[in-house]
Amino acid sequence: RIIESYCWLLSKAAQSFMIPCKDTIVIYGSRKAYSMPNSKKISIHFPHRAEGPFFATDLPVTMSDINYGGHLGHDSVLTLMHEARVSFLKAHELSEMNVNDGDPAIGLIMSELQVQYLTESFHGDILRAEVLPFIPEGPRWFIAQRLVRVSDQREIARALIGMTFFCYQSKKVQRAPDSLMRHCQDWKLPI
Repeated sequence: RIIESYCWLLSKAAQSFMIPCKDTIVIYGSRKAYSMPNSKKISIHFPHRAEGPFFATDLPVTMSDINYGGHLGHDSVLTLMHEARVSFLKAHELSEMNVNDGDPAIGLIMSELQVQYLTESFHGDILRAEVLPFIPEGPRWFIAQRLVRVSDQREIARALIGMTFFCYQSKKVQRAPDSLMRHCQDWKLPI
């Protein structure tokens, strides 16, 4: 019953956050296999903006980013996206430790992550890391990101990141601070 509820919740979450999916994944539990339709292969939609990327920064693929297969490792994809997210926040005088203009400090904790790997990247590539935040809802803030190779404009990876607002002082989940909501309205973000 718990697994069936979890499967239903995951399929609803995938539908809710613009992640059209194909195929089926099977989750094994206590001698039964539960199938989760529409959830094996994710396909993350990165919204197009006529005026160009909301925020972008160019990042090099270094030797430390290369794995045993000779290409950009999955862990380095996440590191590059994290670097871009931190740069985006810093450009707006925010940080992962505080997205609130006043007290208390309200930080961000990554609570969800879905990544779609599209093609390989290699040492020496310059990747444009794009960041597109959505309007926060309650305690959560979804941010779409992608990596695009500058030389040929091929997408390397896309991600949908769910951040949760958290007050480190009280150790409690918080709603999006009003000051961040005002920033988001000024930025004219997608819903």
